[in-house]
Amino acid sequence: MTQARSLLVPANAHGVYHCVSRCVRRAWLCGQDPLTGADHEHRRQWVEDRLAQLAELYAVSIWAYAVMSNHLHIVIEMHADVARDWGPDEVAVRWLGMYPAEAGQFEVAKAQIVANDARLAVLRARGKGSVARPREELVVHFPHYDLGSAPASALFLDDHKLVLHYEDDRCELYDLLLDPGERHDLARSEPQRTAELRRRLEAALRAIGAALPQANPAFGKDK
Repeated sequence: MTQARSLLVPANAHGVYHCVSRCVRRAWLCGQDPLTGADHEHRRQWVEDRLAQLAELYAVSIWAYAVMSNHLHIVIEMHADVARDWGPDEVAVRWLGMYPAEAGQFEVAKAQIVANDARLAVLRARGKGSVARPREELVVHFPHYDLGSAPASALFLDDHKLVLHYEDDRCELYDLLLDPGERHDLARSEPQRTAELRRRLEAALRAIGAALPQANPAFGKDK
C-alpha cells in the first residue's frame, strides 16, 4: 500500500510530481483484456479528456502522461501560489466544476460555498482541516468472492488497518505509517488493538445494515 499523499506532498507548496494510478483486482483500463477478451480502448480518450478537465479546474500543469493498459502515469506541477490568489467565488466555481450541482441549482450551491468560511478553508487547504464525519474510521466491505479474492472487510483508523477475513474468522493488523507495504501482521502481538478495531468494524457494519457472507450448506455436496 502506498503512503498517504499528505505525508509526501507539503501543503501549500510548489512541486513537480510523477504520479501513478494502477487498476486493482485484475481490472483492465485500456486495450483488449486478455482474460475476458473485451476491448476497452475507447476508455483512453475518456481518461485524456478527464485529465484536461482537471487541469483547468485545479492549479496544476500537466507536463506528461501515459495511459497504459492497466495503469496511468502523469507528471504534474502544482502551483500553490496561483491557488492562494483565488477568491471565494473562484474557489466555489472550480469546486462545482469538479462536483456539479443539480440542474438549475448552480448559483444556490455557489452561494452556499461562498458563505461557508470553514468549507472554503478546507477546499483551499486541499482537504486538510476539520470536517464533521459520523465516524472516525473508514470501512471497506467486500462480502463476496470476486476474481480469486475471498469475502473480507477492512477498517482504517489513524495509522492502522484491520482486515477481517470471513472464511476463517481471521484478523490482520498493520501499521501503515511504519509498514506501508503491509508485510508485518501485528494481530498476534497487539491483541487489544486488534479486538478494539474489530469491534468498531462490526459496529460500523451493523449501523448501515451491511449484508454479511453466509456459509452455503450445499457447497461441495456434489463432489
